Amino acid sequence: MNKAYSEYDNECMIYLAVEILKYLLLEEKHIYIDVYYDEIKKIYEDYKQYDDGNVSLLDSINNYINNHEQELLDRLKNAFEGVF
Repeated sequence: MNKAYSEYDNECMIYLAVEILKYLLLEEKHIYIDVYYDEIKKIYEDYKQYDDGNVSLLDSINNYINNHEQELLDRLKNAFEGVF
């Protein structure tokens, strides 16, 4: 059964998806959107523990990405074996 996400959840996942691609310089890589979306949902579950309501959503997400850069890159490499 699919999990129902709130508007905020969806907004966070979109920001995460876009910012991770930009930050990790993956915009030019060939990725499958369905695989990427599945991985973003998993990353979002982790991100929720770090969501900082004292800064903007974009700043909170960028702080998370900065602090988890290698972990995120490793996760995406595993999800896209042979693409990177």
